[in-house]
Amino acid sequence: MRRRGFGLISVWFIPGVLLAVGGCRKPIPVVPLRAVAEINWEDNLLLGEGVELVASSHNLENERVENLLDNDLRTFWQIEESKSGLMAWVEADFGEDSSVSVSALAARPRVGHTNQFFRNVQVQASDDGEKWKTIAWVRQDVPPDESVWYRGDFANREAFRFWRLLIPDGHLGPRKRFLSIADLALF
Repeated sequence: MRRRGFGLISVWFIPGVLLAVGGCRKPIPVVPLRAVAEINWEDNLLLGEGVELVASSHNLENERVENLLDNDLRTFWQIEESKSGLMAWVEADFGEDSSVSVSALAARPRVGHTNQFFRNVQVQASDDGEKWKTIAWVRQDVPPDESVWYRGDFANREAFRFWRLLIPDGHLGPRKRFLSIADLALF
């Protein structure tokens, strides 16, 4: 366990738990991803009618965020290369009159470029798209060996209109940068 001070807030790093001390907050779970043979793609909440998906950036025209929803390993979303090393994100808006509860994330790394996959993802939710609540941290400690589905399940029963995945880092190079994902699902 290590302690770091950030002004009036102390952050304790405990393996498997991220805890900020400075109020009465419960620990935010850290969920490891595990390789799974298959997922039920049709149950992917991101495929629902009226769901809008946006991202922090994209590189080439054929590397847009919509590729995350085609269940095709040959296509992928890649952030703009000049933004590699910066915080990347994907945000889903489920619609004005819709709220969904998310308790699992599944993703596949890009074929032949599994080292471009994320290392950490902060799963956040919001009712208004401005004030965000962290639901979980999802972690892939080592670069994936192959382009299969990786899934992380976390305890959540709350429903929100907006869901966002903040991606601070990945596995690429000595700076541990994130660059791309082939497919994404929320359950």
